Amino acid sequence: PSRSGRMAALSRRPRGQPPPAETRRRRQRCIVTIAVASCVAILTWIGLTARLLLTPPDRADSSPQLIRPLVEATPLSKLRRARRDPVPRLLSRSANVTVTSSVRGNLGPPSVVVQDPPGDDWLRDRWQAASDMHGSAIPGRHFVQLAFPEDVIPTKAILDWEAAYADDYVLEVSSDGIAWRTLYDGADAAQRRNFRSVKESGQSPGVKKKTPLHVVHTIGPFERGGSASYIRVNIRKPAMGWGVSLWQIDVYGFYRTEDGSDSKAAIS
Repeated sequence: PSRSGRMAALSRRPRGQPPPAETRRRRQRCIVTIAVASCVAILTWIGLTARLLLTPPDRADSSPQLIRPLVEATPLSKLRRARRDPVPRLLSRSANVTVTSSVRGNLGPPSVVVQDPPGDDWLRDRWQAASDMHGSAIPGRHFVQLAFPEDVIPTKAILDWEAAYADDYVLEVSSDGIAWRTLYDGADAAQRRNFRSVKESGQSPGVKKKTPLHVVHTIGPFERGGSASYIRVNIRKPAMGWGVSLWQIDVYGFYRTEDGSDSKAAIS
């Protein structure tokens, strides 16, 4: 249109009405705002629905609240109980554990029963209460004793015997190495049945008939009754005709300082 026509059109526009270009920009901003608000509403609805569907059934209650938070505060009592109940770990395979025995024997020293990793040499990596290479038993009772650098609370013990194993033995603990308390007594048939499992593996070298290389006794779990510095395998008599022999003694549990308890009661 001519200049006079444009002027006429402008003169016909009501006073205060913005020009067409400004109107278009306002409409565009309004559309964008509505679109963003719609997206936020949809995402919020999806999030709430997902939280509702993922909430475990055992956390439902009778309250009229529709949405419950997925993460709830852990009661202080549970946190304290978790600190008191650490996961038992292997304590005995350490150079800080001192091993003594009733006799030196004819094979490896008593310290081999806590070496890390355990050895597999049939002559050097096991302790045996025998006087010669025929396995002739040294008469009398025998023991292997572990002394820990600090008080421990045992929960389980694994005795890895050779074919020259024992059934009649006592696993006992002490706080001073003088007074002892029994954790397990192999002379008790009920304890053997309820607190001990046996697993055999391998074949002893130089023996024609089937003779296991390992006879593993897993004993426990033990009730927590205090802490101790010493753990001893007190062997009354061998189960076979040879002097008793041990590859490894593994003690599981935790140090008293890890217990989380203020109790300082000792096993005696």
